[in-house]
Amino acid sequence: LEAIEQITSYSQQIRVAIEDGVIEPHEKAVIDEELYQAIAKLQQHSTLVYRVFCAPEKGDARECAAPGAVASNFMEKTNA
Repeated sequence: LEAIEQITSYSQQIRVAIEDGVIEPHEKAVIDEELYQAIAKLQQHSTLVYRVFCAPEKGDARECAAPGAVASNFMEKTNA
């Protein structure tokens, strides 16, 4: 619901900004911020939905680590 509320806020800012037919620089800044927040909320929502309702991906956790971290951990274990 927060994503929908953020989109509503973005839409309202657009309406206010275009009432006089020109979007002023300060209005554009507000619109850009509202758009950013709306996109962020939608991404958070989709991430949550996928985490809750999708089967987990099977994979090796080492795939997510930085290459140097895996190599250094491996080297430490083999040298011990």
